[in-house]
Amino acid sequence: MYGKVLKLYYDNQGNIIEDTLGIAGDFSEYEIYVNKSKDLITVYGRDNNVYVPVKRFICSDGGNNTPEGIFYTPAKYRWQTLMGPSYGQWCTRIHGGVLFHSVFYNSKNNPQTLSVSAYNKLGATCSHGCIRLTAGDAKWIYDNCKIGTKVVIYSKGGYEPFSKPSSYKLPLWHTWDPTDPTSYYLCQQRGCHSIIADGLAYDATDNQWRYYQSGVFADWFTSLAQYNGQWWYVKNGVIDFNANTLAYYNNNWWYVRNGRVDFNANTLGYYNNNWWYVRNGRVDFSANTLGYYNNSWWYVRNGCVDFNANTLGYYNNNWWYVRNGRVDFNANTLGYYNNNWWYVRNGRVDFNANT
Repeated sequence: MYGKVLKLYYDNQGNIIEDTLGIAGDFSEYEIYVNKSKDLITVYGRDNNVYVPVKRFICSDGGNNTPEGIFYTPAKYRWQTLMGPSYGQWCTRIHGGVLFHSVFYNSKNNPQTLSVSAYNKLGATCSHGCIRLTAGDAKWIYDNCKIGTKVVIYSKGGYEPFSKPSSYKLPLWHTWDPTDPTSYYLCQQRGCHSIIADGLAYDATDNQWRYYQSGVFADWFTSLAQYNGQWWYVKNGVIDFNANTLAYYNNNWWYVRNGRVDFNANTLGYYNNNWWYVRNGRVDFSANTLGYYNNSWWYVRNGCVDFNANTLGYYNNNWWYVRNGRVDFNANTLGYYNNNWWYVRNGRVDFNANT
């Protein structure tokens, strides 16, 4: 895409959104760019002379057996015989004998004969020349990219607007593609992949909770998601039960403890090199008070601990002596505040002092 104008979308945390169809909308035509050196496909829509990356797919190419250049798709096939023989679903011809297609199957018209070993190599160079994808991704190209779609195949490192999706490993018994809509029922029967339109679902193959959008694992998703009356911290599409952080959602920052939003938290939370005042699980940016954390009381200004503060701070009907942002209970001195000097005994202003 060197020399072309790109239009990117960002979330509220400044991260690039890596599946933008729901934002950018549908395009009348797409262009497909295949980076062999990264086994990464990026699909672009065009808005006049502006290119909008809308989808990304992990793939496997064939190294030197996969030609580089610019091609235009001439044909599509629901099932197609490949080398071996083996068989592919949702096939789109690129050039000559090179196609986009699903990971291969050992029997035609039988999606329960998936080569699991080939599926588990997605993201590595291992095909005979074709571009292998998950069934769901191959189907997206089959359904949405009309005959004559421009395909650019190249090898380079460096910048790509979207990152490479993570690979996903199947156990040997899982001889169907969980992204194949014709095989969803098998996952439902086995309870291994809960394919849902949007949201969190349990994946029994590796005991992970994953986030799905439109039935597809959204490994780009990092945010909060609701399930069973709770809000969970999702990182790269998977609930992170070890997360103890602050997370942004719906114009607020929320306190996460062990992967779950703790709406009862009244504490300080660390994020982006600062400590923030949390009230009832949410950062209170209007707070000007003292906050308790790690056996100390800290001076909070506009919701953030001010480690440079040397002043008096008000809390619980008393004024306290603050040194370098922390209440100093050993202070016996005078403290300056509001154009006056105040007598401090054991860290607290003593309004009865006559001395």
